[in-house]
Amino acid sequence: MKYTPRVKQGLLRHRLDDQVLVYDSNADQVHLLDSTTAHVLELLDAGNSADSVAKEFTQKLGSDSSDELVALSFDELRKARLLDETDGDIEPLADLSRRNFLRKAGIAAAAGIAIPVIVTMTANSGYAQGCATSGQACGGSDPVCCTGLTCVNLGSGNKRCQ
Repeated sequence: MKYTPRVKQGLLRHRLDDQVLVYDSNADQVHLLDSTTAHVLELLDAGNSADSVAKEFTQKLGSDSSDELVALSFDELRKARLLDETDGDIEPLADLSRRNFLRKAGIAAAAGIAIPVIVTMTANSGYAQGCATSGQACGGSDPVCCTGLTCVNLGSGNKRCQ
């Protein structure tokens, strides 16, 4: 692998068992990385080259599928916009489809390696699920009112969204 991507600056991370939750404040997006992609991101952030990342997976898997596994991880990280690609030397994946890789990755599954996947959502949609709707309690430890509503004090410490 010639191309070694760099991890985008300013990402906040939180480990959840073997997965990693990544918040990109610039894009206001939250990404959930599977264990494989999270490990690739950590190795890249530590300054490892693409070749050394692939070697680590070769040792872990005992298979020659590690280059494809790392390439798919790079591709997932690129699609989620977690890599800094301002230098313009992006190397597209060679004739590698997810289906072909899955055929070759039986060893990865046996070794407990997750196929690279990232789930992305905007932080606003997550926020909207936790807001109070019209008539619900708000303020203090209660949720904030959803967009377009205001927390109104009705007296006696009773506050509702309207």
